[in-house]
Amino acid sequence: MSNPIYKYAALQSRWIKTSADLCVEAYEPESEHMAFDGIHGTHVILRLDATDRTLYVAVRGTLAARDWGANVMVRKVKFDKDGSRVHRGFMRRVQGVWLGLLVEILRRQATYDRIVFTGHSLGAAIATIMYSNTKTYGFPGENPAIYLCAFASPRVGNAKYARRFVGDTHVVMFRDNNDIVTWIPMINFRRIAVPLIHFDTRGKFHVNPSRTFLLRDLFQGVWSAMRQFNFNPVQDHDMNKYKALVWRLFDNQ
Repeated sequence: MSNPIYKYAALQSRWIKTSADLCVEAYEPESEHMAFDGIHGTHVILRLDATDRTLYVAVRGTLAARDWGANVMVRKVKFDKDGSRVHRGFMRRVQGVWLGLLVEILRRQATYDRIVFTGHSLGAAIATIMYSNTKTYGFPGENPAIYLCAFASPRVGNAKYARRFVGDTHVVMFRDNNDIVTWIPMINFRRIAVPLIHFDTRGKFHVNPSRTFLLRDLFQGVWSAMRQFNFNPVQDHDMNKYKALVWRLFDNQ
C-alpha cells in the first residue's frame, strides 16, 4: 500500500490490474465471461470474482464504425438538474444498454459486495456515466460499494459534471503520454476532477501532474517519436500498452 495512488484513490491494486485485463479482453471476439450488447452496440462483459466478492463491469472502447458515430455526437445533453451536462453520444450508449445491464447486475446481487466499473476510450466514458448513475440514483435494495477505473478516457461532460467528482476517492483515471483521445473534446468539456495517473515518455507515473508538466511531456513525447520516425498517438492509446504500464506500476511496489 506504499504506492502514492492510494493516497488519492481507494481502489486496490488487484482491482485495477483485473480491470486492465478485462478492458483488453473486451476487444476479443470471444470472452469467457458473460457478454452483453446494447441496442447501439455497446459491448460490456461482466466478471464476478467470487473469492473477492467483486463484480467487474468492463465496457469496450471504439472498434466499429457505429462507435465513431457515438464519438462525434458532441452536443451535450442534461445529466442532472444541477446543470450537469454530458456528451450526447456517450449518454446515448449508456441509455441503450443500462436497463438490461442493470437487470444482469441485480441478478448477481447476493454474490458481491462491490462493483468496479471500468473501460477503455469510449468504454471509459460510458463506464464513467454508468458510475455517475449509480452514485446519483443508487441500486434497488442493498447498495454495494461502487468504484470506477478509467483508461484513456475522453472528456465526458461540462464543468458542473466534472465537479461532481471532487473528493470522490473511489475513482481513478489513467492516461498515457501522447494519447490524444484524453484531451478531447476540447471545447466546453472538462476532465472529471479525480486522481489522474499520467505515464510520461519513459513510462514513469505521476499523480495529478500540472497542466504545464502535461504539455511539456506531450511535446517531449512527440519530438522523441518524430526523431525515431515513430509518432505514436495511436500506439499510446492502445489498451495493451495501458495494461503493460499498469501491471509494471503495481508489480514494482
